Amino acid sequence: MSHFLISFDTDRIKDYVFATHRLSEIRGASALLDRLNRVDMPRLAGGTKIYAHGGSGLFLVPADQSGTTIENVQKGYWQATEAATITGVKVKLPEGFNEDSDLRPHWQRLGLKMRLAKDQNPDRLTAATHPFFRPCDSCGVRYATEDYIEPDRSLSLLCRSCYLKRQEDRRIKDEIPKLTSGKLKPQSGRLWHGLIPELKKDNYPFGVLNRPEDFDTLGRQSSPEGYMGLICADGNDMGRKLEEISSLKEMRRFAEAVDQAVYGAVKQAILKHLQPSPKATSLPFDVLLLGGDDLVMATTAQTAIETGVTVVEKFSELTKENYGRALSLCVAIILVHVGFPFHSLVSLAEDALKFAKKVRKKRALQEGLVNFLVVSSPNHLGFEEFYKETLRVQSSGQILYRTLRPYTVAEMGRLIQTKRALSDAPRGRLEQMREAVFKGRHQAMLESLATWVRWRDEAQKRQIWQFVESFSGGTPSIFPWVQRDGDYYTPVLDLVELFDFIP
Repeated sequence: MSHFLISFDTDRIKDYVFATHRLSEIRGASALLDRLNRVDMPRLAGGTKIYAHGGSGLFLVPADQSGTTIENVQKGYWQATEAATITGVKVKLPEGFNEDSDLRPHWQRLGLKMRLAKDQNPDRLTAATHPFFRPCDSCGVRYATEDYIEPDRSLSLLCRSCYLKRQEDRRIKDEIPKLTSGKLKPQSGRLWHGLIPELKKDNYPFGVLNRPEDFDTLGRQSSPEGYMGLICADGNDMGRKLEEISSLKEMRRFAEAVDQAVYGAVKQAILKHLQPSPKATSLPFDVLLLGGDDLVMATTAQTAIETGVTVVEKFSELTKENYGRALSLCVAIILVHVGFPFHSLVSLAEDALKFAKKVRKKRALQEGLVNFLVVSSPNHLGFEEFYKETLRVQSSGQILYRTLRPYTVAEMGRLIQTKRALSDAPRGRLEQMREAVFKGRHQAMLESLATWVRWRDEAQKRQIWQFVESFSGGTPSIFPWVQRDGDYYTPVLDLVELFDFIP
């Protein structure tokens, strides 16, 4: 019997999930896509599932059942969301093809067809046709068709898409207390249905806590108050690794190992760093997108850095354990006031993530990197633009980098350890060092050394000197600079920038 290999990929996932700033709609959109991907897609596609998570799916379907497979999945997505779309493509396999057969030529064809199909997908926008049609109170793009009663009992007029997102979020919110109390049996494949039982096994103290009502709720639990952390992670070289896989059996094993490692890394990071405080009124985090090799989660400000570092570290360990080969991911952590426009925040995080991946490739590293940014202005630049215009400067014919970002896990460990050793350090001295690195190379050296000499606590002096020296790679440091490939870098600004966000 002949078969088709059918591949699916959700279109513009983050445009759909992060279409508005409302946390309830972001969570609802994520939950809808997660259910569609993990639960509904295998049912609608039929055949043999190779994988279905992270917004994509791959199925081996008998030729006589494949005629409407793509249309069925696309229809299911539209009916459930009235906004999200998914692209499907298929290639016919030769007679006798099975899960041990050589996949690579067919995978290449499938990839080319997917790229072509994606390029032909038009943007779906609602065109205004009448002045009496009212736009949605939330997204402002589609027409309002639904009445929605807000928690404060006020009325909002929503489009069908935003309404469905809020309904799904409300459904999950109602289910979480039942899951934590054991009154509801977990459903296989759903995000919180899987995460809560796993956390409960390790005695995570859910109590009566539910997800944060909004980003302000996270801000009230944060230190500094009013801030939050956004963590975005993505696997490294996954496309190239997929191209190297020789069979469907190996493809399934790889996909499961990556998906389980992301889940496991997030779980361990939550257990280690995201325990609720005794006075907490909600969980100190919210997972907004999780699956495949992707992660987007919001946390309290003071936990974001160590949470992100742990995710990078544990993902590598878990893939080594479950797949026999350590894979890696990069993470971007944005520390920002809760009022920052969320769609812009996600774009900023993605830009910081791309930068980390670019540096990793340049440094020819096998491990993942951690990038971060503290956003101090609503008009903050994209990360790479900020890096080039603020953190990089030419002075006396030499390039000065006022940062060492992005960092490896080990390097972040040194930064965190140094901050804790300097917790009682005079902030005025630290600020003087931060200001010094914005001067020319020689002036920065003079002012930094002068500040260091006047430092009274000998243990703190030794700690900050050793911190800078640890990045010198065996060559003498020129405090506060370390030299790499003829250019000058410093970790001092990074240390001071994160000082308030590491407990």
